[in-house]
Amino acid sequence: LLIGLVIVLLVILVIILAMKEGMRRQIDDVSRTQGAAVFIAQPGFDPASQRVGNLTLEDVGRLRSVSGVLAALPRLSGDKRVRGGHGSAQVRLQGVDERFLDVFRVPLKSGRPFMAREAAGREPVLILTEAAAAKLAPLGDPVGKRLDVEGKLFEVVGVVQWSPQLDARTQLLATPEGLIPWAWRLADASGSIPLVEIHADPRVPEAEMAQRLASELARGNPGRRGLYSVESLRELSSRTVDF
Repeated sequence: LLIGLVIVLLVILVIILAMKEGMRRQIDDVSRTQGAAVFIAQPGFDPASQRVGNLTLEDVGRLRSVSGVLAALPRLSGDKRVRGGHGSAQVRLQGVDERFLDVFRVPLKSGRPFMAREAAGREPVLILTEAAAAKLAPLGDPVGKRLDVEGKLFEVVGVVQWSPQLDARTQLLATPEGLIPWAWRLADASGSIPLVEIHADPRVPEAEMAQRLASELARGNPGRRGLYSVESLRELSSRTVDF
């Protein structure tokens, strides 16, 4: 009887470990990016100094200068009224760069990603999700058409297939319905940036890169370390599952 009980317990333990490993693999797949390791920097509250951090465009520029960093940009989004030939809708627009679709493995249904010159400036181009495209252009593919975004005409250059897995992978604050060059979103920042997205060389160890980024934000002042946090997308994604 005792031997039988031990066998049952061992079987249960094996099942639990297998489930745990499966969940780990699922997180790894969901959070896996392509061509870059992604980190998120954000301001925080330092209890020791009773101060709150503040990220600005100057900080974004400093992060771009860090060895091993491929790109750094503010994470900014907002709702805008978008009008098409078949009606209008309130659309959540996320500012991104030209690497966004590739890095986060976002499937492109039609059209193309942003070009580097478009993403670096305020080019009036727009990528819609399938859901937004169905609302704004229900009779066909909107690629090549122009939509009115609160008085400014934007050309639709692509349509992407968005999914809950991409919500988890990107760790965006809300599901986007459209993507635009990030510079268009600066008007909503009011001088303060809530989050900075950093793309880094994946060959650099994660802990080492996080340390480099945190040191740059501290600007050589240990007293500033508590004002900011830097985490990888892998760390952020792992919090969604309780092992």
